[in-house]
Amino acid sequence: MILTLMFLSLVTFASVGCGSSNDYVATNNSPTTTTGNLAFHFQQAVAQTVDTVPAGTTTLRFDFFSTNPPAQSSLVFAESRAYAELITFTNVPSSVQSVLVTAFGINNEPLATFHGDVTVVIGGTTDVDLDDAQAVTLTELVATPESAVLSAGNDVQETFEATFSNGSVVDIPADLLTFAFNPDNNTASINSSGLLQLQTVGQSTTLTASLTLGGVTQSDTVAVQTVAFDVSAAPTTLVAGLNAITYTAMFQNSDGSGLNIPEADLTFSLQSAPTGVTIASNGDITVPNGMSAATVMVDVSWTDTRPSGDPLATESTFTDTVTFTMGNGGNAGNAGNAGNAGNAGNAGG
Repeated sequence: MILTLMFLSLVTFASVGCGSSNDYVATNNSPTTTTGNLAFHFQQAVAQTVDTVPAGTTTLRFDFFSTNPPAQSSLVFAESRAYAELITFTNVPSSVQSVLVTAFGINNEPLATFHGDVTVVIGGTTDVDLDDAQAVTLTELVATPESAVLSAGNDVQETFEATFSNGSVVDIPADLLTFAFNPDNNTASINSSGLLQLQTVGQSTTLTASLTLGGVTQSDTVAVQTVAFDVSAAPTTLVAGLNAITYTAMFQNSDGSGLNIPEADLTFSLQSAPTGVTIASNGDITVPNGMSAATVMVDVSWTDTRPSGDPLATESTFTDTVTFTMGNGGNAGNAGNAGNAGNAGNAGG
């Protein structure tokens, strides 16, 4: 009997103390949870109270920090969510101690900010209470470029940025702005996309763009000039060999006055020409023998290098195109620009 009991004890000891390796790992190496869940409750109203976002809120951005008060250097993570009455974050690190919530409108403009203390309960879910909303106000509107030189066929695209009291800088669609020209002399127009276009050559005006958000209006101005750059050439009919061309260039200032551009200040390049046709730095064109029924297009450019203190200076480059055709005889041909003379090209504005 004694021997039997000893045998059974040994068997029991072996069964308990010598389990499989899998059982051992599962019993002694359970992962340690270091995260928890955070729940935010929101509602929309015109009045701003605790956890109440401004009417029109479409997006909420959450910035989680490891310090309180928060500092950018202690940012743990940030995430944006579409507005909802209940927003839950899972697996939030236990190091998070505070949160900054920013409410944004449909055009990504910030409307208000909220701050809250955070206590992450490991393995659990905690509701976060936010402080009263701090309204975000519009502080500046910037139009780019700040000056525009318009010429026929060459428009200028304006873009707009708004700065807010929380430091946010947001691109603002032009259709949210109001525009006014002073003087309103039909010099230029601007469409709902912010595209400035020429209306009358030889005039200037000032465009004022204004944005109103949250009862606050900010404005910026754009100086607008309208000019013309016209080039004519003689002859415009080419023959085989070297064709000596005389170019005449005229620039019309924004005050309506004219400026004759010396030929030495012009630059020339072939826009479209048959193989073998070349152009010299002075605009002379060489055509190979045997060529007929050809069209040669030359871009003629001028850079306005007048000092910036000159009120008529544009600091821009303008281009006009002259079209030449092949003839059967000598260099006889009509003087003038057979291309798009009269359409100034503002390549630099």
